[in-house]
Amino acid sequence: MEKLGVDIKKIIDLRQKLHKFPELSGDESNTVKIITNFFSSLHPAQTYELGHSVAFAFGDINSKKTIVFRCDIDALPIEETLDMPYASVNDGVSHKCGHDGHTAILAGLGQVFAKNIPQNKVVLLFQSAEETLSGALEVLSSPQFKQIEPSVIVGFHNIPGYEQASVIVRKEEFNAYVTGLKITLKGQSAHAAYSQANIDLLLAVDKIVAMVENWEHNNSVSGAEVNLTYINYGRPTFGVSPDTAVIHLVLRSFSNETLEKAMEQVEKEILRYASDLSLKAKITYTEDAPAIYNDPSLAELLMQTASEEGYPINYRSDPFPWGEDFGFYTIRFPGIYFGIGAGTDIPQLHSKEYDFPDEIILPSIEFLYKFYLKLSRKI
Repeated sequence: MEKLGVDIKKIIDLRQKLHKFPELSGDESNTVKIITNFFSSLHPAQTYELGHSVAFAFGDINSKKTIVFRCDIDALPIEETLDMPYASVNDGVSHKCGHDGHTAILAGLGQVFAKNIPQNKVVLLFQSAEETLSGALEVLSSPQFKQIEPSVIVGFHNIPGYEQASVIVRKEEFNAYVTGLKITLKGQSAHAAYSQANIDLLLAVDKIVAMVENWEHNNSVSGAEVNLTYINYGRPTFGVSPDTAVIHLVLRSFSNETLEKAMEQVEKEILRYASDLSLKAKITYTEDAPAIYNDPSLAELLMQTASEEGYPINYRSDPFPWGEDFGFYTIRFPGIYFGIGAGTDIPQLHSKEYDFPDEIILPSIEFLYKFYLKLSRKI
């Protein structure tokens, strides 16, 4: 990789610096500053400010063919427990999904394009707020994104449980369509001695919990999953009967159409429970992301690249169950999203024990560049 211009020590130092100073979704101003300072020495042809995200172009910025490589830059609200020199110094925030590593990989690709100027236009997109599934929409709605307009967009994520630097790929749907439901139930507050209001609200909560518990057996929509993630009921007092309950549900399916049917059924059931118990119900949707659709021809090209370059290939028979806002891009543009094996013996994503393996940075940069060379001839 020396001939390609990768200074791997500098890239690993960048990754560990990002790990030490993590920032939550939508609050990545220092992260963007670190990335922008890094790219200043690479002299990109154009810099784009995209809300809380940033992107850099290399090559012919007037080219009608634009290849975009996207990574995510936000961290998670998880306390750092690992004892290492670059451990997070920000209380309650850490990079437990490896977005620091993804950023480092794309920065390394920036070093490659700074030395090997592409003939077409290549844009490296560092996206905010993937964890809240809101960053892609902000990028797409940013005025400067009109100057990018991808011909192809490429995304990736490290995935534990697979051989290091292996390629995990799937044609068509790569992951699930996921949406979050926030349910707010309101009754009448009362003195705790008069508990009927409390009972009605609690009954409604119980009915929703039972619906989730029995969803697999009692629903009319097969192929969709419902999970309960949060309940807030009442306040820490002994004298007032609660008048409000807030419940968060997550719905997921491998089919966008199926998920929409499940959403309709869940909403209908909740509104019925509320009506029967004379409660007011408000349902809002949040952290919503469609399934990523991988263009089959791009998936074939990705596998061809991996095969020719000696990267192990893991073809997924089923989509992954988690959500990712990269799906907003593939609704509008041809795209491909794939996994990079993080190792068979490292902790899972979002666990306190997880730390991105620096060993996969260099082979990942090399693979992305090799894939770019094939893409540039195809589009």
